[in-house]
Amino acid sequence: QYRNLRDKGKFGSSSMTWDEIWQKYEAQIVEEECADELSGRRRRKNDETLTMRIYLRILERSCATNQAFDNLFLQGDSDQMTEIASKLQYDVRQVLLGPNENAKAIRKAQKIEKKQREAAKKEDKRQRKAERNKQKDERKDEKQSMHREGKEEAEIITAGAEKNVTVTTVSRRWEVLRILAGTRRKFRQMQGGK
Repeated sequence: QYRNLRDKGKFGSSSMTWDEIWQKYEAQIVEEECADELSGRRRRKNDETLTMRIYLRILERSCATNQAFDNLFLQGDSDQMTEIASKLQYDVRQVLLGPNENAKAIRKAQKIEKKQREAAKKEDKRQRKAERNKQKDERKDEKQSMHREGKEEAEIITAGAEKNVTVTTVSRRWEVLRILAGTRRKFRQMQGGK
């Protein structure tokens, strides 16, 4: 309603008629062609080509969406959305292009899809390699840390051995003596209480 009020100065139907749509896109395309011809990039095309370009522009714009609305309402599976988009492109090509041009466009689209799959596969491989390298570095750091701790422990034991007192050796001796005492008791019980 706002656009209608702004553009026409009154409230009413905000949709454009077919003639208004045609004039809008025809003006855009003619303007583009004039700019191209003035810059020397393109020569003038015939009226049939102009008509086809206008139809194509109308179709393209009718299929275009607002990114904000897409984000708001189309939060579904991206694979599903990609599939829908490719089907729509295929249908548009079927309508607008002749059989030979359509076959060329399909081959071109297939090549592009293949390159995209290969690029995705290459990126995935690169990420997996980076992850393996990261894990390898972590294991290497862990080994170095354990090696450093082992050296420190060996230094402590060596220092204790010089004093003839090591915590580890003393605790092991007590454990061995406790096991021997327990074994001796069980042995006596088995011999009949001697």
